[in-house]
Amino acid sequence: MYRIKLNDGSEVSELKLVGNVFQSEHELTLGMFAGKLSPCEITGKSEEGEDEDGERMYCGAHDILKLCYVRKRNGKWEVGLSEYEAHELAMLKLRGDVDFVAIMSGIEL
Repeated sequence: MYRIKLNDGSEVSELKLVGNVFQSEHELTLGMFAGKLSPCEITGKSEEGEDEDGERMYCGAHDILKLCYVRKRNGKWEVGLSEYEAHELAMLKLRGDVDFVAIMSGIEL
């Protein structure tokens, strides 16, 4: 099972990783993740690394993740997360720069 610790200190736990999708028996909502993924930490059983008990563990800190979707499918809740590509980060920065200049200049976009 996996656990996602969000930047506000809250946790989403009892997640199963199926491919690149986290599944849960419990309801997942956009509000649980919105604005809370940068940074976040994902831990759980995986094929990478072992703890002192010989359990295979995964522990990863992510600076910037994006929420792709939250949905209910086949009776289970799913959340898709992804890392931003370099060009997406560049566009986000550019948009922030344009917004800043507009605000400082009194221009309404």
